[in-house]
Parts: sequence; C-alpha cells; structure tokens
Amino acid sequence: MTKRHLPPEFTLAVKCLNLFAVGLGTMAHHFRCCAVVRNPLATLRAWRDRGGPLRHGHEPRIEKLDPGLATKLRGAADDLERRIMLLDWYFRRFSESPESTVFQRYEDVVASNGGSLATVLASAEAIPSLPGSPLRDGNADVREDLAVAKRELATLVRDREHACWLFYRPAEVEQVLNDHGARPGFSSRSPSDVGNDGGKQRYRPAIDFMIVGAQKCGTTALWEYLRAHPEVSMSTPKEVHLFSSPAYRKTWSPQEIDRRYRRWFRPGTEARVRGEVTPMYLFLPDVAPELKRYNPKLKLIVLVRDPVQRTISHYYMQLARGREKASIWLAMMAEPWRLRRCGDLRGRDSAFRIHSYRSRSLYSLQLRNLYGHFSPDRVLVISSHRLQRDHDAVLQQVFSFLGVSDDFAVPEHTAMSGDLYGRRNHPVLSAVLRLSFLAERWRGRRLYEL
Repeated sequence: MTKRHLPPEFTLAVKCLNLFAVGLGTMAHHFRCCAVVRNPLATLRAWRDRGGPLRHGHEPRIEKLDPGLATKLRGAADDLERRIMLLDWYFRRFSESPESTVFQRYEDVVASNGGSLATVLASAEAIPSLPGSPLRDGNADVREDLAVAKRELATLVRDREHACWLFYRPAEVEQVLNDHGARPGFSSRSPSDVGNDGGKQRYRPAIDFMIVGAQKCGTTALWEYLRAHPEVSMSTPKEVHLFSSPAYRKTWSPQEIDRRYRRWFRPGTEARVRGEVTPMYLFLPDVAPELKRYNPKLKLIVLVRDPVQRTISHYYMQLARGREKASIWLAMMAEPWRLRRCGDLRGRDSAFRIHSYRSRSLYSLQLRNLYGHFSPDRVLVISSHRLQRDHDAVLQQVFSFLGVSDDFAVPEHTAMSGDLYGRRNHPVLSAVLRLSFLAERWRGRRLYEL
C-alpha cells in the first residue's frame, strides 16, 4: 500500500467514536482531533434504544482492546451498572487526552445551531445563517422513559468520581428531565455588555478571571472547585488555549476575542463571574500584555508547587502521553538545548510547550513578568499544598478574591486525589534539582510561599 500524505485541509468526521476512542490519545499526537460529548442521560438513553451489546453495557470490540475494561464489566451487577461503567470509560478517555484535543458539548452545538463547530472548522461559522430549521435537540427524548432516566441519574449522582462530572454538573444533567428546551445566550451577562464611565460607553469583556498556571500545580482541581460554585461559570472543557494558540492574532479586538470564547461556555448559565484555565498563559512571556489589552481589570490566579515535585511530575506526564522518549536524567540535561533550538514557542509540538520541565518551575521569573502588566491586587498566588491541606480556608480566599459568596462549601469528594501519572521517587535527581533551585528560592521568597 502506497503511503500518502493527507492535505492540511483534510477533515475526517466520525459519527460513532467506538474504536476511535481507544486510539484518541495516539491520534491526537499526530492530528488535530475533536470529540463531541453529550449529556450522560441522553447517551445512556441512546444506548438503551440502540439494542445489541450496548443495551446491555457491552462494547465487544473495545473490550477486546482493553482487557481491564472487560474485567470490570464482567464484575458488574446488572446492565445499568455496566452502562454506567462504559460511560465512565468514554468520558475518561476524553478527559485524559492531550490538551490539544478540541471538545464540543452536544448541547452547545445545538444551542448555537452549529456555529460552535467553528472551533474545529472555520467555515462552520456560516452554519447558523444557512436556510433551514434550527437543529433539533434530541436530549428531550430522555423524558420519554422518565422512570428509567431517574434511576440512571440517581446512580450517576452517587458515583461522585464518575468522569462525566468533568464535563457536566449534576444540575445540568438533571435539567433534561425538567424544563428542557430553554436556550438563552452566552449567559445572563452577554459578552456585548457595556458599562458607563462618566457618560462614555465602554466595553465590558466577558472573561473576569483566569487561572494562568502553573502546569501540574493543581489547576484542574481548582477548576473543579470553582465550577461547583453557583456564582461562577467556568470554561468547559477546562483549557481554552485561546491566547497561547498559534492562531492567536494581536489584531483581535476584545469583542472578537469574546466571540471566540463564546463556544467554551454553557449557554444560559447564570453566573456573577466567568473564568477559564490555561496554564500555558503564565509561561508564555508575550501573553500577559495581551491579557491586559483584552481586559485591564482581569483577575489572575497562579498556583505554585514544590518545584522539584512539579518538574518530575511534568516529565512523567509527557512520558505517559508519548511526547517524551528520553530517560528522566537525559531529558533534564537536554532541556536547555531543546529550548534554545525551539523556533516556534506556540507550536503544538514545540519544545517550549512540551520539554520545559525545569523552566516552568521558575515561578519568580514568570510572576515578575505578570506583575509588569498587572498590579499585585489583581493577582492571587496560592500553594497547591495549602489548597490540598487547608481546603476550605484557601477556597474562601479564592471566592473572596473573585467577589463571589465565600460561605459556599465545596464537598470534600472533589479534593485532589494525587498525581494522575503516578508518583516517582528519584532521590539523587531530586537532590540535584533542589540545589539547582536555590536561586529560585531566593528570588521567589517575596513573591510566593510554598
């Protein structure tokens, strides 16, 4: 078979992921991938209606490739438990895919009449204006078998670690059983809001705050905590990468930036503040001035972690993703050389993005760059250790900083459960790294506390 190169404009659309979900992590390292997720109750209902193995919570082709999943399914008590397990498997594959993967929620596609697909294909911006009826929202079909759907919802809610909660809130899932069909705009506060400044109208940007880093310091945990607050609307999925994308243009106006943000937020969300999470923003030196240009009143949250732990955790994340082949010692020694040879800092496969293990742990340099554009009162720096150990007090501090109710308690079950890629002990390397971070400790003593 002759090997051929696909043209840049090539797009492959797959209606049913199935086996593609198994290889999503591998494919996403070679192609720009998009996955559409759907309300869990609607997905479960579709499986019940489809019949065959899915109706009974089985997907033989996937189970053949993933023996661990097959073993779990065989141990389930009934069809419902198997379907819930299989659903968790799918959502978890999506949540653990490379950060470059684009996600769309079915509900957002329907609410925008297809316009949100412009994230994947720019020409999709024209879809909402094409002649024809609005897209039909198939989630309403869930109510046709209300008793079964309520049982499925109760089972899902009991499983607080189910991967669907990385994409949906319980109230959003339950909504399809209640007043389904309301589809307001971006939120109760439209991105085109204007304020009044002495009789002069001024534009009010849609994004009020950002968690800008650092990577592997608990940004996912904080995103989960904040999205549980009723007065906070967070981007879904977690990382937007708008300002760090190779496609970003400094000529974009705040209005144009908000138009591109729209598809990352749930339509109709009632919220006092809106925020997103992209750890790359802290590390890219030219992002801070662009954030200031977009919203001078933007609030920024930075998480820091023991630099040695963060550095080693970063390495194992890239190793697990298949983007690092060298041993940990060689990767650390090669980092300066790799970064010097990196021409495109924003590139999807750039060393600056992938192999910046020790560099991203130099928090003081990144914070000084941030303070060059934002006053200290607009920046909140918190330790991931404190976030984990002093959960309630730190969250109250974050809520107060954002100007939302600070008497809201986030359930303990959302606390950080440890490093996704496993904890590795390297006593000799850790000692060497700790010595190399002595200057950083000195520089950062007035900027942050670990």
